[in-house]
Amino acid sequence: MFATSDDLPIIPCELARLGSGSAARSIFGGFAEMAPGTRTDGSDAVAGPLEGGVGWDLRLVVAVTAAGPKPMGSTAAMAHTARTSPYYAAWVAGVAEDLTAARAAIAARDLRALGAIAERSALRMHASALAADPGIIYWNPATLAAIDGVRRLRDGGTPVFFTIDAGPHVKALCAAADAGKVAGALGALPGVLRTQIAAPGPGAHQVPQP
Repeated sequence: MFATSDDLPIIPCELARLGSGSAARSIFGGFAEMAPGTRTDGSDAVAGPLEGGVGWDLRLVVAVTAAGPKPMGSTAAMAHTARTSPYYAAWVAGVAEDLTAARAAIAARDLRALGAIAERSALRMHASALAADPGIIYWNPATLAAIDGVRRLRDGGTPVFFTIDAGPHVKALCAAADAGKVAGALGALPGVLRTQIAAPGPGAHQVPQP
């Protein structure tokens, strides 16, 4: 992936979108939003930066709960869910409201509000996949243990919230000051292979060759 530099033109995130939605969002630093697009080929489903989140010192603590490839790739799984799940349309129908609330939470730097939205959307996505025919189950016992671990940390006073993409790993959103505590707690859970702490990056850029 490429971005801008003093001697490079802008390479639009449409190019990265050919790889994945995640790649398109990763072009920008901080927070980014993916447009839904209206074209049948998906070419206008591209990302853009959200300026309100620039400099917000958050962390994602990733609890790795499995090794090896997923049983079904994300693209195939979402296509199957869209075709066969009775809950898919309801999940999609709630996205606009969630996005509006998430933008407001980012602008206000309200971690609790943003975390609640992330958890709700993730659970609804997985509920939709579970209800597909046949159902898609990405979670394993360690996934459930990590979800419970995040909730127990929150009940104990640490503002931390989980999200889970199309896979078994749990990502815990928290303040930078709490990342070490969260990583230690999740890493000690049975079945969690390791934890990684990720920070907001500067966006894609050219790496000079040695």
